[in-house]
Amino acid sequence: TIIPENATWKYLDDGSNLGSAWIDINFEDKNWKTGQAKLGYGNDAEVTVLTYGDDDTNKHITYYFRHKFNYDETSLPKILTANLVRDDGAIVYLNGKEIIRSQMPSGQVDFNTLASGHASGSNESMTYSYNLDPKFLLQGENIITAEIHQDDKTRCN
Repeated sequence: TIIPENATWKYLDDGSNLGSAWIDINFEDKNWKTGQAKLGYGNDAEVTVLTYGDDDTNKHITYYFRHKFNYDETSLPKILTANLVRDDGAIVYLNGKEIIRSQMPSGQVDFNTLASGHASGSNESMTYSYNLDPKFLLQGENIITAEIHQDDKTRCN
């Protein structure tokens, strides 16, 4: 396991428009909040509860997450598996390269892009597994970043 399920992440849940610089390993995230996974709205046994803003009818669409980790390439796996729990859509990057897109439209997205699907009930806590090419791992420090998008500004699940 490179990143344990209960890892500590840096996150931003204030509705900001971060553009694309935030996926870079050198992006300054010292003012971001820190929380242990599982992160979410608190309706599914999350350890860290995110805010969706002050207005129930105009919730934040996008949430940003960052986790730095060290990797020793002498133990390079043949297959790298990433497990993702997302509600509603997600794009995940490894060292600035997009590696997973789930329930998101193709092409460029921004902080106002709604997810292309809705997760509800047991789908909110479903784990999706992806086999990835480990070539994107770097010797030493790496970063995995994720943006989670809601499909509706009025729901909090």
